[in-house]
Amino acid sequence: MIWADQPWLCLDTETTGVDTATAEVVELAAVSMLGGEVTDRRSMLVRPPCPIPAEASEVHGIYDATVIGKPSLAEIAHRFVERVAAAPIVVAYNAPFDLAILERTCPGFAGAMQGRVVLDPLVVVRLPDVGKFWGGKGRHKLAN
Repeated sequence: MIWADQPWLCLDTETTGVDTATAEVVELAAVSMLGGEVTDRRSMLVRPPCPIPAEASEVHGIYDATVIGKPSLAEIAHRFVERVAAAPIVVAYNAPFDLAILERTCPGFAGAMQGRVVLDPLVVVRLPDVGKFWGGKGRHKLAN
């Protein structure tokens, strides 16, 4: 398989915390790519089943008031899962974090991930021969 010729789905979440066993999604973003070009970009705020802790809001800027009236993850899961199922390659920065939360909280996600190739750019930048090009504190953050 030539990866560049396959559809990619780049995904990211913002959550209520950093514990994959308890964190809930407050924002879900998905960017579809083909041949290195963005073909679709979507982001949606999600109303979690619990309050958003102040510590989490300080990180991502999403507060309880921000998600009032927004759909729950269960309400939008079918659309997101269809996008995952349509892309043989899923890209997620720090994939174990996002994937663990989505597998636990997003109905149908685990099944849609069956057979998908997962690429995690964080793994690449942590390689000594690559990571040396990004020096300093916080060099492995997504923005860098």
